[in-house]
Amino acid sequence: MDSLCVSLCRAFLLFVCLFTTAAESFVLSGPTERLSQRMRLPSGAGAGGGRQKTTALQGNGKKPFEELRGELETFEKLRKLDERVERLSERGTVFLSSFWCETLSSFMIAPLKSATKPSVTSTCLSVQAILENPSMWGTSVQWEDTGGEKISLRKATDTMRKVAKDADWSSAVYRFRTPYLVSTLSRMVPEGELMKDSKFQEAIDTLIEQRPHLSFHRKQTLSTYQRHKNAMALLAALESGLVVQTDPRHAELLFGVERVFTVSFDELCRQIAFWHAGDNQNFDVVMLAYSLASYVQIASHPIVKEQGRSLPPMNLKLVSRALDLLFSVQKEDGTWEKGEPIDRYVAGSQGAPPTAPPKIPHDSSAASISNPVPVPVRPPPVEVRRVVPSSPADPTAPAEEDDPTAGVRMRSSKEIGNSYVFFVDLLGEIVKALGEKEPELLAPYLENIERCVEWLEDNVLQEKSPSTKMGLVQGWRSNHLLDGGPVAWCTAQAVSSLFSVRRLLKSLLTSCILDEFGGAHAASEGANSGAWTQLLDAELSLQGSQTSLKGVLQPRLLTPMMRKMLSASASLLPREKLKDYDPICAALQSPELAASQFASSNHPPVYSLILFGPPGTAKTTICTSIAKYLGWHFVTIDTAQFLADGLGNVANRMRYIFDRLKCLEKTIILFDEIEEFCQDRENERLGMESRMLTTAMLTQLNDLRRKQKAIFIVATNRLRTFDAAVTRPGRFDMILFVGTPNLSARVSRLKGLLSNTGMSEEKKSEACALVSGFMEANWKETAEGKGGLRFLNFAESDVLLKGAVSEAVDGRLTEASLQTSFEALRETATIQGAVKEEYVSSERMSRV
Repeated sequence: MDSLCVSLCRAFLLFVCLFTTAAESFVLSGPTERLSQRMRLPSGAGAGGGRQKTTALQGNGKKPFEELRGELETFEKLRKLDERVERLSERGTVFLSSFWCETLSSFMIAPLKSATKPSVTSTCLSVQAILENPSMWGTSVQWEDTGGEKISLRKATDTMRKVAKDADWSSAVYRFRTPYLVSTLSRMVPEGELMKDSKFQEAIDTLIEQRPHLSFHRKQTLSTYQRHKNAMALLAALESGLVVQTDPRHAELLFGVERVFTVSFDELCRQIAFWHAGDNQNFDVVMLAYSLASYVQIASHPIVKEQGRSLPPMNLKLVSRALDLLFSVQKEDGTWEKGEPIDRYVAGSQGAPPTAPPKIPHDSSAASISNPVPVPVRPPPVEVRRVVPSSPADPTAPAEEDDPTAGVRMRSSKEIGNSYVFFVDLLGEIVKALGEKEPELLAPYLENIERCVEWLEDNVLQEKSPSTKMGLVQGWRSNHLLDGGPVAWCTAQAVSSLFSVRRLLKSLLTSCILDEFGGAHAASEGANSGAWTQLLDAELSLQGSQTSLKGVLQPRLLTPMMRKMLSASASLLPREKLKDYDPICAALQSPELAASQFASSNHPPVYSLILFGPPGTAKTTICTSIAKYLGWHFVTIDTAQFLADGLGNVANRMRYIFDRLKCLEKTIILFDEIEEFCQDRENERLGMESRMLTTAMLTQLNDLRRKQKAIFIVATNRLRTFDAAVTRPGRFDMILFVGTPNLSARVSRLKGLLSNTGMSEEKKSEACALVSGFMEANWKETAEGKGGLRFLNFAESDVLLKGAVSEAVDGRLTEASLQTSFEALRETATIQGAVKEEYVSSERMSRV
């Protein structure tokens, strides 16, 4: 009988695999329009008015942004939506802060005067919301407890650690709380402390044990929502280095994440198949959404790619189909149907989830992603039923925290399965998963996202509370709860989702602008100092003293801006965690020392500067190196951009361009050779129209600087032709002369060229000494017109150095050959005659 049961189980699992494969094949084959044509709500489906969206995809599932712009709302509408989300986000930070309880050092479900225990879920979600966008919390939240009015995240973290020490990870309540605690503490507590915390390590073990089992098919122990949260918690632990690669649990942890990926992929295909089959009983929008979020986040996570087994690449066509379906069943008010409860099963007499089979070794062939069906162990027969939910305010709140005066209904831990996902969190997880990696896939659904924003705008609740400073608390409450006041965990999820939506909108706005003007996106790896390090430095005379261009830009532009970007995170986290959380620190060799250096810098951030100098002095290269160092976008605006609509429409075109530039954040904007729009208005030969254009340009530049969201640089060869109002102090933060590479930079370049040859070290040293000595001897120009090697620009200097290296390799390098090459370059040099005179007179015009 047992062998017959095993055979039947195997046959059933084979059928499931074939069904899943067929569903995937159906979804991924045929014309793209098939899904959108059939995506109609069957009668009685209960979802209302979702708009059909169809995306014509290329072979890789992605659409060029040039075509995508036609599907976006007008630029003005997109910008207005971004402004609405920004205002709502700012209000949300104030709302969430009002739930802080100083007495209990935690965020409360509602600011109840009689509360005696901290709310774990509300505190974890609130802290995570704060970490989503640290720059929004500088005035109200900090790490240290200084005894002031600011919320101390150290105190909140200590509270969560105390709760974790007394936690029963196997209980139904902590089945819900565990991923929140692991995710939050992984981000807040140094890994050295958590690695020694046996109770916290037990929590990670619990998450590993709760991984999905393929033999359970659709009767998994955890809901789709809980599987997603568990996977994100395990990834947070991996990111923080809490389980090192030499630890045997590291492979088990990765295996658990990969299992979520496999089950999520299967469920994603299955839900699409259910929908097309008209199976409304089995189709579940919550299972679709969180399977999609898990699939995307795990597939694109760098740690999984680098340290885990080789997972199939993310299928963008499948993701696009899932998004079509998800937003087609959205209701007119922006919400979705309830879907699967957060906890699918009720313990005790009401039924139990399947019992987990024996552990499958992580290196077993049965655990392979490519062969995801192990020999099943038959689970014990159980009766499983879904629970008709009530409407609690906090699915983890113990009954003794009940306070009817707050309008928040609590329930015992046995009723944990009665709560439903707040639809705002559903949207937030989808936007977070795709907003950074594939934002263009969400662009066709901006109207759907706007509905959710409208719901949040229209459903801000407020309630009197004597326990708060203002006597009033505001926020949001899940659409699945009974009537009542605002709730902390709902407000925290709303704030986090708004931050994700705003990042998406900013990404789409930035892509649209950069695409239109031919700009370059920031590198995916973030800040990178490599290009700046390789940049050749130039001499600079500043206020009577000799320095260098990089010697001024580093402490006055780069370091203050890095300090500003880092300061938001630095004030919310212990210093040991900065390298894990902030990508800026990850790009630096010594995050702790860098943070200390930034904190001690006295120079304010620079948002505007003029780089002037003769042609060929690498002004554009300097700007691109700054962008790479900061990890920012880069765009060039030249005269041709302003003349694109003709001479008669320059003023309108100028407004059009600057309206878009003002929307950019973390971008280096280079205005290249725009002298025609900055001419001296005192010049009698200048017409009225040119004077008005100069005035308009000054106004636009001033407005752009006031935004303090991007750095703009004006590069010019003719600073003297600029209007006095352009160069006066206060208009630009710095005006710097860009000359030719200095002697030490040229010697460094020479050594780099020699290092790539096959010569012996002795011959390299001899060649370096000969060429360096020649450059030093001929550096300055004599009264007789001899020398003047310093006037060779980068390209000309490179010709000289590469020629010298080539002669050194061939054994023909002599001082005479160097002199001959130098004289030939002098005859065709860029800087000679009047240009040289201008060069010398301009060297002392720099100011900061």
